[in-house]
Amino acid sequence: MPILAGLDALRERSALNALLDSNERFDPPKCDPDTRLAIIDHIMNWIKSEEQRASMLWLHGPAGAGKSALEQTIAELCRSQGVLLASFFFSRTIPNRSDGNSLIPTLAYQLMSAIPLIRSYVKVYIKQDPNIFHRTRDVQMRKLILEPLNSLRARINVYFKKKMASEGRFPRVVVIDGLDECADPKVQSDILQIIFYTIHNLKLPIRFLLASRPEPHITHIFEGRQQLPHISISRINLAFDQNANKDIHTFLVKEFQKIRRLHPELSSSWPLEDDIQALVRKASGQFIYASTVVDFLQSADHRPDDRLKVVLGLSPPHDNDAPFTQLDALYSYILSTGKNIQASLSVLALLILPSSRPQVVSLLGIYTTPYMLERLLRLRRGDVRLLLNNFLSLVTFNGSREPIQIHHASLPDFLCDKDRSGPYYIDIQEAEKNLARAFLRLIHEMKGKYTGLDPRFILNYLAPTVGLCRLTGVTDEAIQVLSDLDIVALYCGLINRSPWESVHARNALMVLLHTHHELAPLESSAYKSQLTEVELDKLWPNFTWQHEPFPAEDPTSVEDVFILVRGSLLEREKFTSDILSGTEHKSGFYNRAKKKDIRYKVPGKGRAMVFLSTFLDDRPDKVEQWLIHTYGRGARLAGVLLLLGREGFSVAHTPGDN
Repeated sequence: MPILAGLDALRERSALNALLDSNERFDPPKCDPDTRLAIIDHIMNWIKSEEQRASMLWLHGPAGAGKSALEQTIAELCRSQGVLLASFFFSRTIPNRSDGNSLIPTLAYQLMSAIPLIRSYVKVYIKQDPNIFHRTRDVQMRKLILEPLNSLRARINVYFKKKMASEGRFPRVVVIDGLDECADPKVQSDILQIIFYTIHNLKLPIRFLLASRPEPHITHIFEGRQQLPHISISRINLAFDQNANKDIHTFLVKEFQKIRRLHPELSSSWPLEDDIQALVRKASGQFIYASTVVDFLQSADHRPDDRLKVVLGLSPPHDNDAPFTQLDALYSYILSTGKNIQASLSVLALLILPSSRPQVVSLLGIYTTPYMLERLLRLRRGDVRLLLNNFLSLVTFNGSREPIQIHHASLPDFLCDKDRSGPYYIDIQEAEKNLARAFLRLIHEMKGKYTGLDPRFILNYLAPTVGLCRLTGVTDEAIQVLSDLDIVALYCGLINRSPWESVHARNALMVLLHTHHELAPLESSAYKSQLTEVELDKLWPNFTWQHEPFPAEDPTSVEDVFILVRGSLLEREKFTSDILSGTEHKSGFYNRAKKKDIRYKVPGKGRAMVFLSTFLDDRPDKVEQWLIHTYGRGARLAGVLLLLGREGFSVAHTPGDN
């Protein structure tokens, strides 16, 4: 066999188009000068550290966060400083860079150039076993890389020391980018396990810099490597890069300067700083958005200022204009990996509602936890995680009771634009209605479960849902669901809560009254018939009166007061009353406050309720404490139930039939 025959075989099996300086990778993404400086410095310090064992650094983050640009920049920097051993850049669109089979031969081929001492060892082994390239990746790694390096480690260490003495450096880092771009997740996992094994057994201080998205199978291996607990692995999560927005701003400012030089017709003040900040916010830390915008603006055939208006949504796109082609391709690819895409889109629809419809958040608060989403969508525990498992480069889980976070502010724009998202389109208005109906199902499930009712159910579900139903036009369903509830039992269930839950119960009662007030104008006979059964006599035993001093503070009167009795809101009827001037109270409260006596008549009952004091205070917690201390739970709740101001509280007086 000729002396180079074995090495020729190795070269033939290598993917030379996956190397750092491959012509096929012409103009690869890289970090703009003056950006990512802290991360680059951190990685270079790790590479050049004096740690004498092999180690790995996993660079991961959301899709479009700039992982490949960082890998390219680091690899180029390492090559210029003489510390690069080998590189491999995966690409899902190119066969020999996506199947995983060429990775190890390509690394071995480069190692022989960087460390000539192992060349003859590898050549001899290939001669002895010409079928090595048909064996498992594990065997290839051991025979072509691990064993040659370990067998010659003494000589290699001498070689490294000489290089260090003469040049102040020696080759030590292997750069692997885009492991998740390898087509088969099982192959990705196999490669990662092989690298772990190599690091554990390698007896030279070689660094492996690996970049990938945090796909579930990859993350699982990193977090569950119990069989190799002692290998040295560092991690950098670009999702937590605190300088990302600042770096994106720097990148945009420089690119806009270049665009202005190419288009002298543009004003020196273009674009406005507010426009740049809007782009930074929309990028949400992901460089792919910023670079996509710049590519779109750099067209020589269009005015950049007009195109920027399209990007910012201030003007409609012209025919055949596609501002976010690169970004759309990325999103479409990630979503195409979903196993049950329609079910996944139903979850994503609820996740993007808060950003697409802020008023939903103001009504419902945070409902985007896995726990709540599974309740709303009638899924089993753990289903949300399974449905979004392939999209972890777009979202992040923080626990079953913590909100799921969307990394990309531009993702809702993509999903809600049918022309951009195609089969992944989400009708946001239909999503709102589905959310309202999902909450109505939760309320319907409450039917008959009034004993021990948690008042937070009213606060978190019932009242906000009614507001959402009104917003989305799902009022008929809302009326039907509320008509099925036992309103009397609902009120009594709240009134009878323990004092420890007094604040929640008070707020729930107030919200419930407002809810009834919201639906009253809907003229539903079924709903009003249900409310007619709310008779004051059924609630009366819960109200008590105690003759106690009033507080020293001077509260002011409430403008709007609502009483819900016998199916309708009573109009406030203010009787002519004398200024209260009772001197029997030690605090002298009446002399100072000059409160009016406001009476309300209950039709058909021959009874009036007298409210001796109405509070409007910016500190409701203090008023609540005073009510509990002074009048006890019954009087406090009676006041909340029967007299309600937008921000006020009242105390009920029941002196018999007035």
